[in-house]
Amino acid sequence: MRRPVISPPFWVGLVREEPGPAVAPPPRVALEVAIAMGRPSDTPPIAEIADPVPLSCPGYEGTLSQVRRSPLRFRCQVGHGYTAEALAYEQEGSVDEALRIALKVMGERVVLTEKMTLEAMQAGRIAAAATFEERALEYKRSADVLMDAALKG
Repeated sequence: MRRPVISPPFWVGLVREEPGPAVAPPPRVALEVAIAMGRPSDTPPIAEIADPVPLSCPGYEGTLSQVRRSPLRFRCQVGHGYTAEALAYEQEGSVDEALRIALKVMGERVVLTEKMTLEAMQAGRIAAAATFEERALEYKRSADVLMDAALKG
């Protein structure tokens, strides 16, 4: 089905018309715009438009609130706003960062416990060396699990 073609004179006439009276946005929309523009948005203003949910703001780790109107979106106490898709994307980055940090810490624990094992062996503390060696192996296994999880993503 073809769309009707609107002639140029129609557009010229439309552009030359005086605008109608300004329409005030609904209060909830005005509140969201004010929050997005930097209005302080502690609990009472957020509670007017949204309900707390057990999700953290990727920007500062505070609690998010789910906006009651569609589409699915979220606001935090400092004014950050996220669509569901944007929040999922941010969370994915947070998971990647957490895995990277966990792998770094596990690697450092392996190095440290191996050094502790060597130092204990050189000092003749065989039981302590065995304990440190077992910890090092445990950390290596944990690091392998984390690496596997990161690669399977």
